[in-house]
Amino acid sequence: MKLVNFIYAYILSIFQISKKYDKKYPTHNINTYIVLIISSIFAGYTVTALPHEFLKLFQHYILQFFMFLLIFNLVERQKSFPRIFIVFDAILFTVFTQLFIKLVNKFYKKKQKTQENQETQENQENQENQENQENQENQENQENKNY
Repeated sequence: MKLVNFIYAYILSIFQISKKYDKKYPTHNINTYIVLIISSIFAGYTVTALPHEFLKLFQHYILQFFMFLLIFNLVERQKSFPRIFIVFDAILFTVFTQLFIKLVNKFYKKKQKTQENQETQENQENQENQENQENQENQENQENKNY
């Protein structure tokens, strides 16, 4: 199979564009894989009692790739199914997962910075208000002493 033909067949299969591949490989489609991965991610939260060091290993993209490879290999059980598609699926979802993690972390860091800036600004305002109150009290005390 030529590389161009292979890529063409892969795209038709994963996005279920062609009726030929829809019938030939009915479980190979992006919707099935997205649901499967999201389910797997949230099912992973059931093992959060495991040691943090062990769970942290699965943040590495190599282990994510092998987990996706294992999951997708279990889904595609047809003998005629090209196994190289599973490798491409695992690569594709590893890249998507890494991008998603980076975007979410970036969003929450930005949100956290905004919140920290607001807290700093509120603290400065509170400190200024407290200083103003102290100054007013000092002025009133001095005025009272002058009378």
